[in-house]
Amino acid sequence: MTAPNINPADAEDFIERADDVARLIAGLSEGTISPEYIDRHYGDKFGVGGKGKEGAGPSGSKATPAALPPAPSSKEAVEAAAKEEQRKARLMDKAMALKASYERKLKARAKFEEYSKASADAHNTGTDYTKWDLWCPEDEEDEMINSITPNSAAFRSMEKDIDERHSRMVEARQVAERMRVKGNDAFKAKQWSESLSCYQEGIASERTNMTLHANAAQAAIKINCYVQAIEHCDKALSIADFLHNDLRSPLCTKVYQRRATAYRALQQYARAVQDLQAGVDIEPDNKDLVAQLSKAQRDLDEYRKAKQLSKAMGGKSQGGGEAQAGGGEAKGTWEQDDKAAGDQAVGGLDIEKLRQVETLSQAVSALADVKAAKSVKKSAAPVLPARAGYKASPPMAESPQLRATTAAKALARLLDGDDLAAVYMRESGGFQAAARVVAYSGRAGSDAEERAAVSACLALLNAACMNDGNLALLPSTGVLPHAVALLGSCDAPEAAAAARLLCTAVTDDDVRRAVSKELAAGSALSGVLALLGGRDTGAQDAALSALSNCMVDAPVRQAMRRALAASGGGAGVAAASSASSSGSAAPDGAASTSGQADAASLLSSLLRSPRLSVQERALNLVGNMCGDEVLRGTLGGTPGVLAAMGDAAVNVGTGAGQLPVRLAAANALYNLSLHPGTQGPMLSTGLAAALLLSMQHDDLMLAARCTGVVARCCKHATWGEALLSTPLLENLVALVARCAERPADAAEQQAATAAVSAGAGAARKGDVDCARGLALDAATRALALVTHDEAEHGAAASVALLALGAPKLLLDVVRQMLPPSAAGSSPAPLRAMPVTKSTRESILGNATLAVGHFARSAEVLPLLAELDAVAPLVAVAYEGRGNVASKNAAIALARMAKAQKMLERLRELHGLEIIYQYVRP
Repeated sequence: MTAPNINPADAEDFIERADDVARLIAGLSEGTISPEYIDRHYGDKFGVGGKGKEGAGPSGSKATPAALPPAPSSKEAVEAAAKEEQRKARLMDKAMALKASYERKLKARAKFEEYSKASADAHNTGTDYTKWDLWCPEDEEDEMINSITPNSAAFRSMEKDIDERHSRMVEARQVAERMRVKGNDAFKAKQWSESLSCYQEGIASERTNMTLHANAAQAAIKINCYVQAIEHCDKALSIADFLHNDLRSPLCTKVYQRRATAYRALQQYARAVQDLQAGVDIEPDNKDLVAQLSKAQRDLDEYRKAKQLSKAMGGKSQGGGEAQAGGGEAKGTWEQDDKAAGDQAVGGLDIEKLRQVETLSQAVSALADVKAAKSVKKSAAPVLPARAGYKASPPMAESPQLRATTAAKALARLLDGDDLAAVYMRESGGFQAAARVVAYSGRAGSDAEERAAVSACLALLNAACMNDGNLALLPSTGVLPHAVALLGSCDAPEAAAAARLLCTAVTDDDVRRAVSKELAAGSALSGVLALLGGRDTGAQDAALSALSNCMVDAPVRQAMRRALAASGGGAGVAAASSASSSGSAAPDGAASTSGQADAASLLSSLLRSPRLSVQERALNLVGNMCGDEVLRGTLGGTPGVLAAMGDAAVNVGTGAGQLPVRLAAANALYNLSLHPGTQGPMLSTGLAAALLLSMQHDDLMLAARCTGVVARCCKHATWGEALLSTPLLENLVALVARCAERPADAAEQQAATAAVSAGAGAARKGDVDCARGLALDAATRALALVTHDEAEHGAAASVALLALGAPKLLLDVVRQMLPPSAAGSSPAPLRAMPVTKSTRESILGNATLAVGHFARSAEVLPLLAELDAVAPLVAVAYEGRGNVASKNAAIALARMAKAQKMLERLRELHGLEIIYQYVRP
């Protein structure tokens, strides 16, 4: 509390009078002053006589009345008296305030002195700020503080300046936010330049806005202003580092990603890799960042290879160019085999071989120039620029097609297994020239030489695409639409070459999407289906692989929907299927002689092909088709396809060569069983026998997929009967026992080692499920579902599993899956099993759920008490911390609490709290 302002003269007068009164009172109380003295003192002071002798003066004579001022009027007297009272009241308030302030200071100084005295002997290593709370300023310091209070002019000026600055800052932020919203709207409308202008206007208002800089970088990338994008990213990272002191925020990840994109566009691949690696370090689970890092690393490797080749060939290309001037000498060079050309090598490079690559590339370019000259007015294909510095060869007597065919074949042999040769072919212009030959030729006509040249160039492109850099460049050459169009040529050599090229192309995700776009356009898929119904087995294998890989993309799935709808879907396929099974089908899966194959009957025919390679690829195609809900329902309603899949799973055999086919069949059936309408018909195809056989196979991945089919279908009524009438339940229990008792194999040990030592984010987090983990997950899920009270024949299945010792086995699995701190030191082969966290929780959750189903029966409770089922379930409930496994364990414990022995065990292990936490009474 601050004392009010007091006039010094009034305060001094008041204090003087108060001191006089205090002395008089003290004298009266002590008897040193008589009352007469007081009367005489105040009478003399205020002009009033004493009480003893009224009107008497000091000599005892009668006093002469003093001259008095004229008596005031009554109104003036009242006003004067009121003012006097007000003045006295003000003085009294000021006096009380001074007194309170003085007493407060005395108390504060007394506390400070007491504290200082008490802590004088204490040793303090740092500053003791508690003294500050006890400190009380002196009167002079109070005056200094009062001089800089808000009442001062300096403070008011500073306060005004602060308010104005804050007002301008708020206004600038509001402008920046409006520009950000406006820029985002323009960006969504694909108005890149307008959005960049909005972001820059916002940055002018608020220069420290990281979001605006990041958005401006993205807009600059869209209009190919890569240097400007890098500048905005640099500013955003600088703000994050120096202003926010945080370079690991999600926004920084986006900034790193966008700057890397700009660096890659400017061919600064090393910096792009560095930025993407920084982003992956922040978000190791970001799959998009990991994929971009892989591509940037690939670009960096290709750039280094090209630089190495340019450095090695820079001083030696002169001789190669002079050798190319003579046509006959060059022709002899083209036709020689790709054996070692000599001892001439620089830095591990075969210079002579690279010269041959350059010479042959120029020969292919000569045919591309001829095609370009003929097609310049009518061709719709993009005209790719010829190689810089290339000089066209003089006209030859031999046709350009034959020369290019011979050169392309020789060049393809040189590229076999030589990555640097493939890179140098691209640098020499041969890759682009071969693509131009295919693009300008279009559909092969009746000219045999032209068809041979197209086939040779397609084979050359396929060999060159073994290099990742060439493969990534393939869509930009414009060759993909023409390669897809050539697939409709059925048994023509160029169709097989195009199928092989597309089979190689779809191994890259970006190129696969481009191929899928072409396959879904127009009637391209019909050409593929026609090729699948042809007699060229090599083209059939390649086309099946390409179509299977592309079936994961939505455009191709939609095209396949249309094809199946045109063929009648599930209706009308039984006749074609029965015809193929009776032996009237064309060999090797040829479903139609007209070249326009019926899609549904073609699938059935391919699935029954005697060639295992065709069967495997067809099953992979069906499995990928089942990823689409509509296609899954269509295939489920096609008896011919279901019957063919069942036959493939049963009749393929048990040899090592048949394992890929059986695994492909299991994957397809697993995907197909997701549709409820297919679960019943699947059993009628004799699938139970195939599943029984596969669940006993040594390959746990095959057993896992087949067990997954059982788990998905076991709720169906017909499958409930099959579970009781076949050894499926025995196989489930046997599979769990095999997984629980089997030691880790070499593959699991290698995966576990990689999960510990690898530097990648996925491997470091153990993002790999071994076959044993998947098999155990599928088996425990099936046991949990077949014992559910809502399942068909669930009670009968529980009795059968009880006789097989399933509860003891499930509890053993639970103990092994728990960490050592909760499970003790018992041997646990499953504990080190490399599986993901979600798979481990799924195994525990399904195992505890199945145990809870067994605990519904009062006859089973003594057995569970004997097995000490309470301890592992309590450990699961505590370790799970609210996940599904902990809740299932709590439900099982609640059911076990009905038995007195297990209730005591629950109290001993504090398990009742778990039940109260998860189970409602």
